[in-house]
Amino acid sequence: MENIFKVSGNTNSQKLAVAMMKAIQNQEIVSMRCLGANAINQAVKSLCILRGMGQSIGLDISFFSTFDMEYKDGDNLTFIKFHLIIKSIY
Repeated sequence: MENIFKVSGNTNSQKLAVAMMKAIQNQEIVSMRCLGANAINQAVKSLCILRGMGQSIGLDISFFSTFDMEYKDGDNLTFIKFHLIIKSIY
């Protein structure tokens, strides 16, 4: 099951990283969906925090990004979606 975290410009990066780590430890597929520059900033900061958390328990966490489209209220919205790749260091 994929756990998609919706990130806004007001998202707390530390709390997002902790929530993603809990999902990773529960063997869930994790991704983030962002709309706007501030949301992308918060997502990247949380990825940096998450990588540090992962290294301390033997995980190499990386990501790739894609575009995601949604039609809402008569508008086409384009999101950036970050997909996490989890590998064991050992």
